[in-house]
Amino acid sequence: MQDERDIDPETLIRTDRMTEVRAAYAAIAEQIAALRRLDLGETHPAIVFRPLRRGENA
Repeated sequence: MQDERDIDPETLIRTDRMTEVRAAYAAIAEQIAALRRLDLGETHPAIVFRPLRRGENA
């Protein structure tokens, strides 16, 4: 069984894996930052969600 001292109490990730986990999340954060830089002000979504009440027609 693993010793509890080997686990980060905040993240519950083994301390020996923290470097690789942080590297993986750094790559994800870069992709999110790239998506946030996109100017989508004039772009309309392909699907528009407009819920209808029962009995209403579109």
